[in-house]
Amino acid sequence: MKYIFDDSALFYMLENFPIKAVSELYKKFIKACNEGDIIADKETRKRLEGLLEEAGSYTWLEEHKKMFREINQKEAEILGELVKKDVFKILPLSMEMLRNIPIAVPFIVAIAKNENRVVVVAKKSKDCELVRKVCESSEVTFMLLDDCLADIGR
Repeated sequence: MKYIFDDSALFYMLENFPIKAVSELYKKFIKACNEGDIIADKETRKRLEGLLEEAGSYTWLEEHKKMFREINQKEAEILGELVKKDVFKILPLSMEMLRNIPIAVPFIVAIAKNENRVVVVAKKSKDCELVRKVCESSEVTFMLLDDCLADIGR
């Protein structure tokens, strides 16, 4: 499977994942990132830059900057179609935009829809259920990070 991680999933992997306890799984996660099976979008990277606390996490972001990509023309068209259908109206976008916080979910969903990727979110994310609903209405597969890691670990 191919995945696209949101900021909550990557934040957990960079800041909270027990690497020493499950180092083999972490190695598989890194391999999947390096091979393009796990990607994220540029807005997710911007959001992470404002959230991360560990110096090693910033180093990881720099070393893996190729995995953070912008949407292409086809994905921009998909995004436009989803906006016209009001798919994102349940997200708290207006307040986020007023505070100049990068909004990643619409871009993540457009990329996932175009590339048949699974959107991965940490279950402790405050917007987890909203993202799940957006994915369902966009006909994009949604997965919690724990389930994704189980899949990667096989």
